[in-house]
Amino acid sequence: MPFFTREIPLLRQLGEVRIGKKLRELYLDAQQHRPTIEIEENGSWLDIHFDVSGIAESEIDAVLRSLLQADRFYTTENGQVLSLETEAFQEASAALKKITDSLCISVRYVTSSVEPRIVFARRTS
Repeated sequence: MPFFTREIPLLRQLGEVRIGKKLRELYLDAQQHRPTIEIEENGSWLDIHFDVSGIAESEIDAVLRSLLQADRFYTTENGQVLSLETEAFQEASAALKKITDSLCISVRYVTSSVEPRIVFARRTS
């Protein structure tokens, strides 16, 4: 939503900008919702954990999918909007791309009756 990330800051340079409570609540503050990537190696296993502070664990795979698809924002189940254009999310995206490229793995999205999952699988060329 470029309006929140681009236009409002420009308008604030010109004067005071007031945003109603309902609209303010719709847009999630990127500073409070930062992505983290944890990589843990245990023998021949590599565990990659992606998280976003303040986002329900049930939605993390969907946020990751949106990030890997280079979406500009993610809309939560309750209708709030999280910008994926922030520096923190772009760094996380670059790190994940570097991991998948260096390990020669691809990302697949698996939808089951329980919940969608992201699967990293070794590429076969």
